[in-house]
Amino acid sequence: MPGALREMFTPLVFNILVGNNDDHLRNHAAFWNGTTLTLTPAYDLAPQIRNTKPSSQAIAITRDGQRASQIRLATEGAREFLLGHAEADEIIDRVRSVIETEWDECADLAHLTGPERDGLRGREFLNPYVDYTQA
Repeated sequence: MPGALREMFTPLVFNILVGNNDDHLRNHAAFWNGTTLTLTPAYDLAPQIRNTKPSSQAIAITRDGQRASQIRLATEGAREFLLGHAEADEIIDRVRSVIETEWDECADLAHLTGPERDGLRGREFLNPYVDYTQA
């Protein structure tokens, strides 16, 4: 079960970093075969258009119900996924790195224009609000 919990932390981080705040519980489904729990493939990813920096996730990130779309809350909630701070930081850094290094290729595959690419990055994707230290 700890492996499945670790797997569940990764999409939470991804959703925050890409502005997918419509992360309802059906987006976090799992298959159970009576022995093993595995996550279903990602689907229904829809970064939300943002005109302001503040954003909130649809489901709570922390046990006390905090929803701000911020990495600090993912780190705070990591213990609920049986992760230590170092493990949580490793996952956060890996997800952020993949988004940063694969951005151009994904934008090319989506046939984004230069202005669309520039507009999405830093607004919906990797919005500075995700790194704020308070809501």
